[in-house]
Amino acid sequence: MASYIPSYKKFWTGKHKAIEQVFGNWEESYSDFPKFLCALQKFNPGTIVECIDSTHLYGNYKGTMMIAMGVDGNNQILPLAFVIVENESYDSWNWFLSYIRIHVVKEHECIFLISDHHIGILKVVNQHGSSWYCLHYFINNFYDKFCNLELKGLAYRAGSQNQVRKLNSTMEKIRKLNPQARQWKESHPIDRWTLAHDGGRRYGLLTTNLSEIFNSVLKGARFLPIMACVQLTFYRLVHYFEMRRPLGYNARANGDAYTPHVLVK
Repeated sequence: MASYIPSYKKFWTGKHKAIEQVFGNWEESYSDFPKFLCALQKFNPGTIVECIDSTHLYGNYKGTMMIAMGVDGNNQILPLAFVIVENESYDSWNWFLSYIRIHVVKEHECIFLISDHHIGILKVVNQHGSSWYCLHYFINNFYDKFCNLELKGLAYRAGSQNQVRKLNSTMEKIRKLNPQARQWKESHPIDRWTLAHDGGRRYGLLTTNLSEIFNSVLKGARFLPIMACVQLTFYRLVHYFEMRRPLGYNARANGDAYTPHVLVK
């Protein structure tokens, strides 16, 4: 009995034909997408849609899904906003973060942004009068000025210490290596680059690990036509919140003053 191994191209074609049969084709998906967004707003009061980065999309049309998320009082992921753009750039990140400022952050001041080192994000953070702040960017500026890896490591350690005693000890080590380096750090508002003096606004977070975890929630949606991608993301978020809502209700009913995460600490 002869065996036959299809080519990669045939596998790829077959896969996309199957996706089209189940979810529709990519062209129709884009044309129908505005109708879906209107329905989403109508039947989900409070939903904000501004238009039609970061998780890469793998369908016929390339693009990037940008995600903004926070952390709730129980140290669980709190998705805030999504956008699909052509690519990651200064313009796309500036556009996305501007709407985060308008619709999510609103009147709140001193918002801490934890992100990767994408040049578009860093440029937004660096522009004059920016209301965002990023510890990674601060440390990178420090390194650009002093070009010393040991100092850079100490600077990051200083920023990540959540006890004033340990922060002061690390700053003393920086002073012994380079007094100007300590002076440079201390010339910037200390609540902007330290956990020890941030008033708890970073919730002890310094990395984007939680966003990487959340990407797994959206796994599979990225291969679909745009409307199916957004629908699946929406349904998974509904399930995500529905699983967690009873925890909050039960905690209130029990008169709990703190979340389990806080009690453990």
